[in-house]
Amino acid sequence: MVSVKPLDRLTLADLWREVREEDAFWSDTAERQRTLLKHLLERTLDEEMVLLLEAARYRRVESRPGYRNGFYERHLATQMGIIKGVRVPRGRPGGQEGEVFARYQRRQAQVNALIREIFLAGISTRRVGEVLEPLLGERLSAQTVSRVAQRLHWEVERFHRALLPDDVLYLLLDGVSMRVKGALGVKRRLVLCAYAITVQGQRQLLDFRMGRPGRGQRFGSGSV
Repeated sequence: MVSVKPLDRLTLADLWREVREEDAFWSDTAERQRTLLKHLLERTLDEEMVLLLEAARYRRVESRPGYRNGFYERHLATQMGIIKGVRVPRGRPGGQEGEVFARYQRRQAQVNALIREIFLAGISTRRVGEVLEPLLGERLSAQTVSRVAQRLHWEVERFHRALLPDDVLYLLLDGVSMRVKGALGVKRRLVLCAYAITVQGQRQLLDFRMGRPGRGQRFGSGSV
């Protein structure tokens, strides 16, 4: 079992090692980013099936060219790591596998940047629509973009409202200076972070909020 040093015995060097940098912050959020990417891909695949069948799920349309036939799972290697168990819908009669995966591989940097934007600053349907259009190969309706964005919004909210784990030994509040893209270009913003040190000596990111110049910022009530 890892020994966790008491706070009154920490040295300046110990405290300096806990100062977070931008790359380290994204490393701490990697698992959440993979979860968001998985949901984005699954929702995109589902919307692609709607376009192929010309009918939404459970909708009866006489002119539809086919029907849903369950799904299968596959893993996908990405720059964020392995995305396991992505649910890929099947259609009947059978046809070619959707092109979403191939398009994603060609646009990884663009999609990954969107995932970071979603996780850090919240959902923008305009930004979601910008990435979904090239993934599906055509302009999407406002309803399609809204459905996909809503699912991503739920995942982000679930992280911010998560309960404090039972194995937390220390709670650390920190600030990370990050480059954030906005309407006026890229600017440095302070991201307020809540970290936990568990009884096993592991560091865990609990929650974060974008700081506002000249104003205090509170963390989510579920985490701190």
